[in-house]
Amino acid sequence: MRKHDKADPGALDVVWAIVLIQGAITILTGVEAVIGSLAMGVIVPAAPIILLSFGGGALALASARGIRRGRSWARRVTRIAEYLVLASGILTVLGSVLLDRRLPGVTSLSVSVIAPLTVIVLLRRNIASFTSAPAELVAS
Repeated sequence: MRKHDKADPGALDVVWAIVLIQGAITILTGVEAVIGSLAMGVIVPAAPIILLSFGGGALALASARGIRRGRSWARRVTRIAEYLVLASGILTVLGSVLLDRRLPGVTSLSVSVIAPLTVIVLLRRNIASFTSAPAELVAS
């Protein structure tokens, strides 16, 4: 029996899907950065962005795989990464509101605020139900 079977497996499936999509988007962002930097001939200055995109995408895909298998390390890594993405998203929204006097686009809000917030809430709810499961088993 996998660890997360005691908790809400539906919530973990949603988290898995969101993290998988985030990983794919991040990998595609890295591919886009490679193509754009090759077209402009600036591959060396763009190298850190390319490496971060591929590294972040690989981390997200590995975390999604670990979440699917019920690994606690994957939930922990995902939660930390989502907090970082959410903090960056909040700074982006604040910067956009203060400098442009408008909210960022729907896609930007979805990727940088709504998706991380959803993952954090679902993981917190899942951890709460997981930690309360042994007490329920003892009582019965």
